[in-house]
Amino acid sequence: MWEQDLQLNNWKTFLPHLPEDFRDQLDLREVFGSGLVWTCTPSDSTPIDEIPLTIAGRPVVIPVEYRYPLMSATTPPPDPHPHFIDPSITIDEATVNDIFNTFEKALGFYLFINGMLQVIVPDGFDFQYAVSHRPNEFGGLKVSYINQDMIPTAETSAESSNSTSTVQPASPTQTQRYASTIGSSRTNISQRPNQGSSPTKLELGSLVQAKVEKSKATERFQGKIGVMTTSNDGYFLVISSHVLTQALTAAKSDAFPGNEWVNSVTIISGNGGKEIGKVSETFDPQARTFPHGFLHDVSLVNVTYAPMHLVSGIKAPLPAEWLSQAGWSKIKYTTQTLFLLDSPQIQSKSIGILGSQCQMVGQGIFRLHSQLEKKARFKFSFGHKRSNSASVSTTPETWTSLVSRSVLYRVDPDFRTPGAQSGTAVCVHEESEDKLEVVKIAGFSSFAQQVSDVQRFDMEGKKFYNRLEEGRVAFYGALQAPEKLRDEHAIA
Repeated sequence: MWEQDLQLNNWKTFLPHLPEDFRDQLDLREVFGSGLVWTCTPSDSTPIDEIPLTIAGRPVVIPVEYRYPLMSATTPPPDPHPHFIDPSITIDEATVNDIFNTFEKALGFYLFINGMLQVIVPDGFDFQYAVSHRPNEFGGLKVSYINQDMIPTAETSAESSNSTSTVQPASPTQTQRYASTIGSSRTNISQRPNQGSSPTKLELGSLVQAKVEKSKATERFQGKIGVMTTSNDGYFLVISSHVLTQALTAAKSDAFPGNEWVNSVTIISGNGGKEIGKVSETFDPQARTFPHGFLHDVSLVNVTYAPMHLVSGIKAPLPAEWLSQAGWSKIKYTTQTLFLLDSPQIQSKSIGILGSQCQMVGQGIFRLHSQLEKKARFKFSFGHKRSNSASVSTTPETWTSLVSRSVLYRVDPDFRTPGAQSGTAVCVHEESEDKLEVVKIAGFSSFAQQVSDVQRFDMEGKKFYNRLEEGRVAFYGALQAPEKLRDEHAIA
């Protein structure tokens, strides 16, 4: 009934039906392109997990908290963009270019379906100057500024010679909703390694760890197996690059950063320490401290010659394909067509249920830059004129190669498995012409964004990653799968 009755002029009459904890923190707006969208600005005491993904069939967005004066003595410039921007669809390259040219110190931005444009800025940013001298609206979007505070969704685990770590179980609700039969795969089963019964047998969503050669570090970084792919008669596992780079950083490896760091990491199983394979390729060769230099947060592990009993169970439980560039451009960010492919027990008939586990809330776009470039930018005030000798062109074609795109989404806590999320395949489900459900993999879970902008100083190691356990996550992000991966690898 709510879906039929909710109107912009009567939405407050529904508040008494909601939990008292956050009913006073809600606002409903009619947004160009998105329709009616809720915005929730929770207080520090509000349990984030109690904020629903939708209310009366309308999505709920939780933006990042921003604290600075929104008014100044100087009137800010008018909206410079000639057209209203539709935040419910993927923005084009020209608009990305215009945003970065207008907010020239931006490291990236979040564009939410509620009509908010949150510009990500570096430490030392002059907020007061920006409020006075930069537009507070862009293409009809409300502009605010936030510091970069993304949390990579890997997990740390203490090293042990008798590891008993196992795959994190799904929540009771998820277990009840999922059936146990494994669906079909696009890959011919006769071409797969033989099945085995080892207790260390891996599945889709199993935890794997990064092991650095000659490392004395006591912590291991781990993430999930996204999918297995096949290319030129070889088999590969998709994992998050930041799991590798965090391990290299903790080990103080001389190879990182550099051109050969992939050769210094081995992947082992998280439930027994068995070696799985070497990292054969990364799609983030310029990676530094996350998120700097990460374009896709995807690396490949060659498991062609791995023990058959170890990897033979890694298969997509549904017919799966890559989401094409054209498909990415057609994503409707107000829908719930997105779900997480993190269990081997998903069936085609459960797709309708899966469609309610996530709610897309927008898109994130980030500049690709090295740590040195970032430090150089910090030396200049927002108000300083940009150098005419800048080496980076700002044409749309150049920005296309210098930015990473991501889909932002919230997850129903009943479907969110504990522990590491890194590497989980993030999918859009579609119905094919023959009425079969098809899984389209858009990317892989990479980062989380907390509601509050918390400084990262003295937040290294486990203390840093424990922030995810505080339950203050506003949304998650998955970077787009690389074109080369989509073109050269089939999903097994």
